Parts: sequence; C-alpha cells; structure tokens
Amino acid sequence: MNMLKKRIKKTNSIPVATDIFHPKNAIQWANKGFIFLRNDLKYAEALKCFEKALEYPDYENHEFYISSGMAESLYRLQEFDRSIEWLDKSIEITKNNKEYPTALFLKGYALYQMGRSKDALDYINESISIEPSKQAIRGKEEILKDMIYLS
Repeated sequence: MNMLKKRIKKTNSIPVATDIFHPKNAIQWANKGFIFLRNDLKYAEALKCFEKALEYPDYENHEFYISSGMAESLYRLQEFDRSIEWLDKSIEITKNNKEYPTALFLKGYALYQMGRSKDALDYINESISIEPSKQAIRGKEEILKDMIYLS
C-alpha cells in the first residue's frame, strides 16, 4: 500500500489529501480550494487557495469557477461586502451563459444577509424570471417571510 493510501486509510479524511496535494496551476488551486470549502469546511484555507489560483496566468480560462469560489469562501467567512464584489464579477462573466441565474441568486442572498432585503429580492426575482430554481424560490420565500415578520 503506498504512503498516500496509508495516510488516508489511517485518518479516513480528505484533509490529508489536501495536505500533500501541491497544485501547479490555477484550476488545481481552485480544486483544492473547493475541497477545503465543501468537504472540510475550512473557509479561510479555501480562500487562500482561490487567491493563489489568481496568481496563475491560466486563471482567465477558469474565471467563473475561481470567482465563484472566492465569493463563496468570503460569504462563508461572513465577509459579505467582499463576497458581493466577487459575485459582481461572476455576474459579469456569466451574463450570456447558464450560470447567470445562479450568480444573480447568490448575490441576492448575500445582500439579504447584509440586511438589504429589497435589493436582494430584485436579484432573486431576476434569477427566478430566467430560471425558476427551487433554491431561488425558497430563498425568495424566506426573505418575504422575514420582511413580513419585521414590519
């Protein structure tokens, strides 16, 4: 059994794989960031990986992937203003593709977390008008209930 398999078997966790994985380009750094973000819930570590991905010239080939990772990491760290900056970049990048409604929804939800419910609804409504996803509809319902409760 090779050394990697022994370490993973011994600890039975993904963080070990991130410890010995040494990325060589933007997409590999982004992939490592998403492992930290989604599997390990280590948001600060994920953010460092996405920031490192930005240093590579091939970043532009994976701009939405990396931008959305930056935005989600910052969102999870409750740095909503910075998250929105990256979401704006994602919205600009995705204007003409299938990820656009998702980017709109995520910005709306970040605005909601900042207490800007009316602005949030504008983005979420636009997202729903393009693609009425369950996530966006539930998000809209949550915001509306919150607005009714607070009024």
